[in-house]
Amino acid sequence: MEFNRKWVLGCGLFLAAVNGISFLLIHLLGR
Repeated sequence: MEFNRKWVLGCGLFLAAVNGISFLLIHLLGR
């Protein structure tokens, strides 16, 4: 249970980071 919870949390953080980076890239390239 603990491992699965940590994995889900880590995956969520990873996806959030990817979304943030892609958003920044699009914002910078959009100028």
